[in-house]
Amino acid sequence: MSRIFLISFSNDIIIIYIYLLFYYSSMKKIISFLLSIVFFLFASLQFNDPDPLIWVAVYALTSILCLFFGFGKSFPTATLSLLFLCLLWCVTLVPSLFQWIQSSNVHEIFGSMMGNKPYIEESREFMGLLIASAGLFLIWKFGKSSE
Repeated sequence: MSRIFLISFSNDIIIIYIYLLFYYSSMKKIISFLLSIVFFLFASLQFNDPDPLIWVAVYALTSILCLFFGFGKSFPTATLSLLFLCLLWCVTLVPSLFQWIQSSNVHEIFGSMMGNKPYIEESREFMGLLIASAGLFLIWKFGKSSE
């Protein structure tokens, strides 16, 4: 009797493991497709920016990498390279972020652009790069764990 229970129990564990494997792999696809859509939307919103080409390129490349990952194709070198560039760019914007945090009107981040307060726009850029970095890190980490 205990032997039958043990065999049944081990089969249940295998079934649960297979279920979790498929569940999480489909979740990875769903997350990567959602990220691709989000970054595509980010890229499309950049055309009214003073420097649209660089922002469209960053967000579009991130979107494309997420999309390819969703279809099972990962590019770890390109992902890490773009992640490194985004994080490096973030570091250059940290002084503006601190300037915004120390300002008396922190809520201005949600307002329109102000020529006399460039730190607001640079803080927004910092946050956008941080979001792109998080997306790139996720698909890099998902791709690394599936190898």
